[in-house]
Amino acid sequence: MYRIFTIFYPYFLRKQIKNLLNYAAIKTEVQDFIGFTFFFGLLTALALSAIIYFFTEVRTVTTIIIFIATLIISQFFVYFTIVFKADKRASFVELVLPDALQLTSSNLRAGFTTERAFLLSARPEFGFFSEELTLLGKRIAGGKSIESSMVELTKKVKSEKLEKTVELIISGIKSGGELAMLLSQTAQNLRNEEIVEAKIRAGVFMYFIFILVAAGFASPILFALSSFLAETITTQVSLISIPEGVATPITITESPIPLNFIINFIIIVLVTLNVFGSLTLGAIKKGEIKEGVKYMPILLLVSLGLFFLVRIIIKNVFGFFI
Repeated sequence: MYRIFTIFYPYFLRKQIKNLLNYAAIKTEVQDFIGFTFFFGLLTALALSAIIYFFTEVRTVTTIIIFIATLIISQFFVYFTIVFKADKRASFVELVLPDALQLTSSNLRAGFTTERAFLLSARPEFGFFSEELTLLGKRIAGGKSIESSMVELTKKVKSEKLEKTVELIISGIKSGGELAMLLSQTAQNLRNEEIVEAKIRAGVFMYFIFILVAAGFASPILFALSSFLAETITTQVSLISIPEGVATPITITESPIPLNFIINFIIIVLVTLNVFGSLTLGAIKKGEIKEGVKYMPILLLVSLGLFFLVRIIIKNVFGFFI
């Protein structure tokens, strides 16, 4: 039933989602998954649009825009949910990979065969990666080469670090290197790399805090103050009346820009600022722009909420004096 909705997805996107489902260990047919998510995204968009259309004074064109935006956002939400789940698995593998390689190296030096060394390295503390190590050992025991068996490992986890590690080990094996020494040295290199990355993250942490404060707190407060100032000036100017016949060098006219336009402009600026700020935060903290999507809902909620809250507080506090 749901598969009919897959026609709305281009082939390259269906293929990408299929790979992501594999990386995220979601055992569902890609046609069923896409159709199901699109169908319920469509229902959500229809329900939200109907509520807004019948219970508010929003016009038809705006309702159509809301419908399309809701449908697109729902699909992006599902897509990034899979991406983050796949990345979470990859991060866990990168965390335990040095220990797994070091343990396998120790097993090889203890005299175990290659397949047995990998099977004994599948410890419970390695989580789902222990299952992959078990499969790796079974593939080798079944007659597959170490090189092809390790390449199969990279097809289950979307990790650039794992791919480079496997390529390095395979290159060392083809060059005649001892597997135990290769695994041990690779594990040590991975630990050293993690130490360097931790130092880099600590060094750029101040930039992370600066962008977070600027986008999420400082900007909405300043915009709230400026919008209140514009509203106050507009109100005061409208109350000034100059008697006829009085000569004055100053011409006082009402502002041609309505307050609603100013508020809408500020909201657009805040949304744009926080979207790009979130992407920048992801690039700084994790090294991946897509990681910033996690911060978008929180930053948008805090920023817009703080803007309207500060406006209300300022109007209630200073409104009596004006």
